Amino acid sequence: MSKTKVYTVESVQLSSASVTGRVRVLAAGSVPTSGWSDPELIDTPNPPRDGNIHLDFVATAPTGTVLQVITPIGAERTLQASAGTVCIVVHAAGTSEIKECIQVEIGDAP
Repeated sequence: MSKTKVYTVESVQLSSASVTGRVRVLAAGSVPTSGWSDPELIDTPNPPRDGNIHLDFVATAPTGTVLQVITPIGAERTLQASAGTVCIVVHAAGTSEIKECIQVEIGDAP
């Protein structure tokens, strides 16, 4: 089943593992009804060439009867990053997006 962008993205949190250079992305948002499932952060098709990493916040829409109530939803993803400042833009439906940046330092384990 095809996935759809969620209704809104309301927060994005980034954390970095200094030894591996991995960046963990946590996104929270909302969907317009109950019953949405399998949320994830996927690469944005044809992203702008602006030096940022662009991710779409998507989920599987429900089928059948649902409650017409704004419902919270969350997703996470871990990315490999290069050393330096990494900026990630998470997109939801319409113009809903949030940009967060983190300084990634890659070094030896203590």
